Amino acid sequence: MGLIGNTTRRRRTVYNNTMEHRGITYRLIPGTKARARQLACLAGACRYVWNSMLALQEDIHLVCQMFGQKTPAPTFFTLGKDFTQLRQHTAWLQALSFAVVRYTLKYQADAWEQYFQGVRGRPVRATVRRSCGKWYCS
Repeated sequence: MGLIGNTTRRRRTVYNNTMEHRGITYRLIPGTKARARQLACLAGACRYVWNSMLALQEDIHLVCQMFGQKTPAPTFFTLGKDFTQLRQHTAWLQALSFAVVRYTLKYQADAWEQYFQGVRGRPVRATVRRSCGKWYCS
């Protein structure tokens, strides 16, 4: 069964004026309290890294605006370098698997690339929200 345990799956298609967005929502059923804590810890770490990297990019954007320069588009490589610095200064983050959390950097690099191409809006903070009596990460 592994870390994930049982899952339930729901398909969703959203139509827009010019685009079709397809998504699959998974609900993880970890099976034990220990696995549930581990998944919650990883989800929290991913939110923490996403929000930290987002705040860093917003600071870089403000500095570039002050000096009248164009904001550089962050890449997976530049975010990875910043993540290494963050991880060195955050003890609890060092205890977690780098492989799981680094996908957050890839998703944020993709989000920034789409923002600078004009495909999507600016990336926003990751939060935890409550819906239908269950907790979800967004």
